Amino acid sequence: MPGPPKQPKKFKELHGNPGKKSLQYNEAEATGDPEILGPLNDDGIEHWDLVTRHAKDWGMGRIDSHALYSLCRWWEEYRKADRLLSSACPAERRGLMIDTTAAFKSWSTLSAKFGMTPSDRTKLVMDIKEQGDSLDDLLKKANS
Repeated sequence: MPGPPKQPKKFKELHGNPGKKSLQYNEAEATGDPEILGPLNDDGIEHWDLVTRHAKDWGMGRIDSHALYSLCRWWEEYRKADRLLSSACPAERRGLMIDTTAAFKSWSTLSAKFGMTPSDRTKLVMDIKEQGDSLDDLLKKANS
């Protein structure tokens, strides 16, 4: 099949649909919430919370748990290697730099699949409603 792979409908709704093709095709929807599939350290749990905060809005579900877990595990590996690198003696730095770079590259590859890299984020359009005051909502309704 020539051309780029199809994007899920949910991603096109969030990123915008620059093409003329209708978004009314049938596709499977992810259901349920992503689950942590194994142990994560503090860095991994913090990253998990950050990534899954808007999981439903981004079209992620339980089926994405494996990829999201791997994403968080690579983040853990990157953070661990980065900490070791910052406190290493010059003789150890080369090997640790290779480990740090490899872990970040693996994390970056997975994060791009979920639209989490900076370049992907510039294309992301989300309608996030701020949690306002109920009095503000009533005043807006009364004035309109």
